[in-house]
Amino acid sequence: ERALRIFEKTAGRTHRTTTTCIASLAEVSRENGKLARATELHLDVVTRLRDVVTEEPKRTPGLASALLRLGEVRLMSKDVQGAHTAFEEAVWLCEVRWGEHDKRTAPARARLAEVLLQRGQAQAALEQAERGLAALDVEGANRERLEKVLLLAEAAIKKAKLKA
Repeated sequence: ERALRIFEKTAGRTHRTTTTCIASLAEVSRENGKLARATELHLDVVTRLRDVVTEEPKRTPGLASALLRLGEVRLMSKDVQGAHTAFEEAVWLCEVRWGEHDKRTAPARARLAEVLLQRGQAQAALEQAERGLAALDVEGANRERLEKVLLLAEAAIKKAKLKA
């Protein structure tokens, strides 16, 4: 916390070093089970980065990453709506920055698809998973997450049709 105050005074409240320090404090809080504090800190980073992204578009990846971390902590806190909102904004930012078919959209799209499925929105989850898998060169954990959501969403849609 003392380092953060020093960074804010010397580098400024939106400098990369300052926001990285806050994000690190948030992760320590999360790891120690202090989810409310972690959420507060991640939200602080998101707010600070939103303030500068319009003037410095190159900071968009940092904001998208901060939104992903905020969404993760909100999920851990059982705030599914808050997580959904964070992941949705991260997808939008990635699409604006790199385009819909860039692989850098995959992490945000995978998390959004998972949350949509968790909320019972199988069709929307299926669409996000398909769009994520259509991105170029998606691999590893992101591909696995998207493929899993795709299968689960298809099964949920079939089940709903059988009940109807």
